[in-house]
Amino acid sequence: MGYEVKKILEWFLTPLGGSLVLLLAGLLLGRARRRGLGFAVALAGVAALVVFSMGVVAGALSAPLERRYHPLMPAAPLSGVAAVIVLGGGSEWVPGRPPTGWLQVAGLERLVEGVRVLRLAPGARLVVSGWGEPGEPSTAEVMAQAAVSLGVDASRIVRFDTTRDTADEIAALRKLVGTQKVVIVTSAEHMPRAMQLAAHAGLDAIAAPARVALGGAGRGWGGLVPSVFALERSTTAIHEWLGRLWASLVDAA
Repeated sequence: MGYEVKKILEWFLTPLGGSLVLLLAGLLLGRARRRGLGFAVALAGVAALVVFSMGVVAGALSAPLERRYHPLMPAAPLSGVAAVIVLGGGSEWVPGRPPTGWLQVAGLERLVEGVRVLRLAPGARLVVSGWGEPGEPSTAEVMAQAAVSLGVDASRIVRFDTTRDTADEIAALRKLVGTQKVVIVTSAEHMPRAMQLAAHAGLDAIAAPARVALGGAGRGWGGLVPSVFALERSTTAIHEWLGRLWASLVDAA
């Protein structure tokens, strides 16, 4: 129940969720004959949605996260690495497609990078993670099948089928490897939070972001034009900043 409540509360703090709440509140105030206030609240909802849909805003929120860690490109094979963990990026079971087609974009990006890093770490295990809906394969299972289809030996794969968020994944990894060295593979914007949790858990972790930074705050007038891409990027960034804040509060408790 706690996981579901956290996700619901988080939705209200996203640009789309918060804007819809303001619009609804404005409509309700208008029906209650407080039209001036209702109009102002509804206008604030529209303005918020437009602002977070601008590339300049999305870039300002995302760039500090995306650029924190560089792609892992060692000059020599990695030694002493016990595991390469690919943090779950979501999946959707679609019969008739190969396992790589079941993964969401973020999950596929992470897995491909994880397979690349695994080849740089002889002897390491590939850890895949992520839960699934009842009656469907877990994200970890889908990732494992996809990794095998990409040439990974099934005997090298470890699955975390019940982990529901990053904190769960890091805790399970700490239990698996103890204080041995690990490589964490996840999206660039998610990496700072994953490494923050890894440090708190006492893991000896190396960051391997699955993609390079997407860019800065936008250039010229194009950065002021609202777009669905920028809105999605802003939403992801806000999710990560909230996650880091929550992790810091938990650490301080």
